[in-house]
Amino acid sequence: MALQARIEYPGALYQVISRGIERRELFRDDADRQKYLALLEQAVVRFRMRLYAFCLMGNHVHLAFETRKIPISRIMRSINTTYAGYFNARHRRSGYLFQGRYKAFVVDRDEYLLSLIRYIHENPVRAGLAERAGDYRWSSHRLYLGGSPACLSANEVLERFGRNRSTARRNFVAFFRDVEERPYSEARRFAQAVVGDEGFAQQVFERDEPEDPLIRRIEPENLIRWAAREEKIDVKELFGLGRRREITSRLLKNRPGRVRSAAGPYARRPRRRRCRSIVEERQRSRRPGAARTRWAPAHCERSPRCSSRPMLPASNRSSRLDLVRKPLARDSWGSSAACWGPRDLRLPGA
Repeated sequence: MALQARIEYPGALYQVISRGIERRELFRDDADRQKYLALLEQAVVRFRMRLYAFCLMGNHVHLAFETRKIPISRIMRSINTTYAGYFNARHRRSGYLFQGRYKAFVVDRDEYLLSLIRYIHENPVRAGLAERAGDYRWSSHRLYLGGSPACLSANEVLERFGRNRSTARRNFVAFFRDVEERPYSEARRFAQAVVGDEGFAQQVFERDEPEDPLIRRIEPENLIRWAAREEKIDVKELFGLGRRREITSRLLKNRPGRVRSAAGPYARRPRRRRCRSIVEERQRSRRPGAARTRWAPAHCERSPRCSSRPMLPASNRSSRLDLVRKPLARDSWGSSAACWGPRDLRLPGA
């Protein structure tokens, strides 16, 4: 079954979940967690994305970020591939570290951004690792309450809770204590890719469609007409039988470098000639019951143009034979040729 293509466009808000293979641990100690956070910070600077929340659990990772021009596939490939190489080298293991593809959901920013952050920060509470979200060390909840680093876009979130920073942080803590009216876990999901209402999902799917009709849903007739119009060729010439060399020459003249030449790598090359005696000798040696012999390379004597390379028995190689080279006239290709054959064998002292 083919994998579903990622929904990627600039300005999309994603919820990403990466799990360890066979639900194994992704982090064995604090050094591994520090390394993953360092890679995440490098990705924010390198790909210019906005990171809103993260939470490093035992066997999986939760992320919430917004992409710019760089698609999410390139961002996650950079993070997961680099961390997997580091983890295998440090712990002397081999094989896959992450379980299949990561999960990525496009989330409605206006409706579920705050709910998504709360859902990610409360993962340790639901797993029984902490009593409150602020007690867990390896999430971004503490960074919202204290000095947030530059890699975390906390100011954009705190502005929704108040103009003053201290007031915004108090309201942010109160938001986690209050009962949520529209929790993120109960939000509607469409095609396992979009989280939001029906109108938002329709806008995302329409935006994901390519604008150029030549990419998908292309009709063959429209493509033929477009190609004929661009190259200034009659459509009937394209549907005609046989190969029209004048069309190829016209294309090469109008747009050099865009059309492969007929004499390029796909050109038909002449077959190599093989002497009939060589073929018969090899067929006799391959018959059932025939003695298997090793063959040593030697050139044919019949023609200087013959490119076949018959094989002499290895016993002839072991005997001390001198091969006399017969110089021949230059052939039609302008190079001198020489031919080796059984008649040129001379025993020492003969």
